[in-house]
Amino acid sequence: MKRVSLEYLIEWNRKTIRKPLIINGQRQVGKTHLIKEIFIKEYYKKSITIDFFIDIDVILFTQTIDPKQILIFLENKFNITIDSETLIFFDDIQNCSEAINR
Repeated sequence: MKRVSLEYLIEWNRKTIRKPLIINGQRQVGKTHLIKEIFIKEYYKKSITIDFFIDIDVILFTQTIDPKQILIFLENKFNITIDSETLIFFDDIQNCSEAINR
């Protein structure tokens, strides 16, 4: 199962124009592990992980839904320059009603 899921991520990653990828499934089956411990480490030089279960203080979607403003917010919060080598991973985003309802 892990190999099939990883191949799906690799195929998504190969596209030159990508839409955000939503990974859903049962709880506790390894989705976060697959992204953080396998995919990011292998394919990205930089990453930002926002865990909406832990990072309650992230007011990201309460102030804007403009992608450019979100990137600026993340760059400032994590002191990182976001470029094509950066993967932004929103984990447990279902806990952020502002992101889901917009």
